[in-house]
Amino acid sequence: MDYFIYRACAPPGPKLTLLPRCYSTSDEITEAVAEDAASWRGRRRMVPSSSIGLLAAEEDFLVAELCIETWSAADKTAPLQAELFRLHSSSSPVAADGGGGQWELTLATSRGSKVSFQDVVGWRTHRVVPFTSSYLCWADYNRGVLFCDALHKAPELRYLRLPVDDMPHEDFAKFSRTVCATNNGQTMKFVKVVENSSICPTCKHRSGFTISVWTLMVVNEDDMEWVEDVVITDNELWAMEGYDHDHLPRPMPQFSRNATPHVRRSPGTVFAVA
Repeated sequence: MDYFIYRACAPPGPKLTLLPRCYSTSDEITEAVAEDAASWRGRRRMVPSSSIGLLAAEEDFLVAELCIETWSAADKTAPLQAELFRLHSSSSPVAADGGGGQWELTLATSRGSKVSFQDVVGWRTHRVVPFTSSYLCWADYNRGVLFCDALHKAPELRYLRLPVDDMPHEDFAKFSRTVCATNNGQTMKFVKVVENSSICPTCKHRSGFTISVWTLMVVNEDDMEWVEDVVITDNELWAMEGYDHDHLPRPMPQFSRNATPHVRRSPGTVFAVA
């Protein structure tokens, strides 16, 4: 599979860029395994697409995939390590040694050995979110967020659990939770929709629910926490102007698997589908 970068607003007009080939033929995989175990061609890359992140600036961009394999770790208490497969379009800073525009395989390690394999056992990436101008963040909606300074020559991993105690089925988590960056990528939000176990018999709609929104508060790279700042019940939502029409359907909101669940310039707006 080939990948492209499309810039809709690039001067002097839209621009479509074909990335270098990131897949290997059967012969290349066999040769890489036999001759060089460290070669990135020794396994399939950039599959599935949910593990691929894009960090874009005005001129440069970085595409990266983080391979998190907790099942293969012999010592689950060891500091977390993960393969970072990346391509940086410019010569700085990743490509300072002449690797600009080429795929590179490097090892991302736990910052200060604070994150172990057992902290993320069973990890499944649901979404990759660009955060500020330096981080790509791999999110597992049932566990937490791995922050990776993907532009750094020696990338490090930081981990923060999401403010959740339950672990619903994977398919339900995809539609009822999301992590996104707003305010031009400077603010990270976590949004959760929970179906109420008991429904008011006088309600006109079929299901009751509560929407909770958390904002990531960052003191420094090693001091981050989620702060709950908005809680909206279904009755409060349907009573708002624009929603108070009897003919409107009132199902529990969900997040689309394929669409970006936010507008980067609108930190106070959450988009969902019904």
